[in-house]
Amino acid sequence: MDYEKNFWAHMTLDDLIDEDASKALVIIEHIAKKDGSEFALANLAAGPLETLLSKHGEALIDNIKISVKSNSELKSALGLIWKNNIPGNVWDAIQKIR
Repeated sequence: MDYEKNFWAHMTLDDLIDEDASKALVIIEHIAKKDGSEFALANLAAGPLETLLSKHGEALIDNIKISVKSNSELKSALGLIWKNNIPGNVWDAIQKIR
């Protein structure tokens, strides 16, 4: 199964979100740009992107606002996230840019 074979990548990105949120954002941006399929974007949105925004959204929201100007796939992924534990002010900012 591809899922089982590639699960290490998910775990590595999850660890990176805690260790270096800015670098994790860059990787998420690259993944979105590289594979803008609905499947890939939905998985980014429901996993690493929501986690990143929940934990570090306040520190990264300005970078995200800049990134979506040249990365329409990232903007699409933002449209697929759910609020869950994302802080209210970060969620409000996301609503304005998606």
